[in-house]
Amino acid sequence: MRSSLVVLLVAALASSGALAAPGPDLEARAPVPSKRFEARSPAPSKRAVVEARAPQPSKQAVVEARAPQPSKRAPAPQPSKRAPAPQPSKRAPEPAPQPSKRSMLEQVAIYHEDLSAKFCPAPSRACPVGRASKMPESLAEWDGVEFECVDFNEDLKACGGCGSVDASHDCTTIPNALAVACVSGACQVTSCKPGFVPSPFTPGSCVPL
Repeated sequence: MRSSLVVLLVAALASSGALAAPGPDLEARAPVPSKRFEARSPAPSKRAVVEARAPQPSKQAVVEARAPQPSKRAPAPQPSKRAPAPQPSKRAPEPAPQPSKRSMLEQVAIYHEDLSAKFCPAPSRACPVGRASKMPESLAEWDGVEFECVDFNEDLKACGGCGSVDASHDCTTIPNALAVACVSGACQVTSCKPGFVPSPFTPGSCVPL
């Protein structure tokens, strides 16, 4: 019964053209791939791009690559406090050369040389002007004083020496003397004040009567 109904239905459809051959409008189209499943060319991931870049040196590597600089905190080397101070050599020092006897005598002779004759024509000698405690002993000392040239053989105030240094050579200062003279470098008294006479034992002096 069912098979007969199916046959009738097919025959009816065939007669109505419902089962006609498909027209151009119903032409089978090529299958279009779904946009959802469209195959895309593989793009490199960001991670791959990062890995593909040339490796850059790290900041630590740059710091290490710089020329080494001295540390500002590094103190200058100080000498060790334990280092002992240099000690003088224990070698006995060589004695200083001693001057010979001849050189000592020459030095003494030069030291006591009478320079008063070098400043005046012979036979005169130089004597400091005014009172002086001693005779100058060097050229520098003579250069610092005022002096005059006298004859020790006949000068009344410089008889046998400088009266400005030693008063015994100044014949004019003999006590109680009235007339005096300088003979060959020695004071002589020819007369004395009343009550005094020239001494027969001490030339150049007056003694009481």
